[in-house]
Amino acid sequence: MELSNSEKLTTIPLDVDFTNVKPLSNFEVYDFIKNRAGSNDKLRCQQTLFFTALKYFNEKSPCTCQTPEAIQKFVNEMKPFNLNKSELLALINNCPVTQVELSIMVNDLDTRFTMSQIEEVLEKVASCFPEGTKKSSQIASSGVAEEDEEEYKEVDVDGEKAG
Repeated sequence: MELSNSEKLTTIPLDVDFTNVKPLSNFEVYDFIKNRAGSNDKLRCQQTLFFTALKYFNEKSPCTCQTPEAIQKFVNEMKPFNLNKSELLALINNCPVTQVELSIMVNDLDTRFTMSQIEEVLEKVASCFPEGTKKSSQIASSGVAEEDEEEYKEVDVDGEKAG
């Protein structure tokens, strides 16, 4: 089936300046979307994107419990550990509470840091982001999302659809 001229999709050229590109924390994205979602100058497709992103951040990210001041304090307190930017960003975005979580976010954790340093990093995460670590723990312990649970209930032990 061929689309008529009025139904064909058009592409809009974007003039994007990539000279000042930098990684953003989940909090920065969340804050931007939250502020934009409240404005009236948005397209319908933006509304859907904003709603979906806000829902994700509210349900799956500790960033909703963070503040710019807490993030800056955390960055300053982590300077002695010489973490690279991506490791620091991972800690801010995920608020790890266990050594296992931390080892996923920090390269060569066991060889770069002593056990007391690892404990200190986790303590700094907890002190700078107390609500973030609570939310992170809740997210980690919640397991399978409710929508997915229904799919699993319909499948028997052999992987066949129950019925």
